[in-house]
Amino acid sequence: MARGHGILSTAKIHTKDKLLEVYKKYRHRPGPLFMDIIIKPKNEPVADIPLSLLEIRERFMRAVQSA
Repeated sequence: MARGHGILSTAKIHTKDKLLEVYKKYRHRPGPLFMDIIIKPKNEPVADIPLSLLEIRERFMRAVQSA
C-alpha cells in the first residue's frame, strides 16, 4: 500500500533486532520510510473495575455531557 502512494522505502519488522537493522540502514537516506511493525498482543494483569456495567455507562454519559 505504501508503494502505491509513492513511498519506495518500506520494511516489515517482526523483532527488535530487525527494527534496529532497518533504522541503521535508512536513518541517513532521504525521503519517507514506511515501517510495518508487527507486534504480539499482550495484556498487563490488572484488577477488575469495581463498577457494574450500568455504573460505567452512567459515569461515561455524565462525563460526555459535561464536556
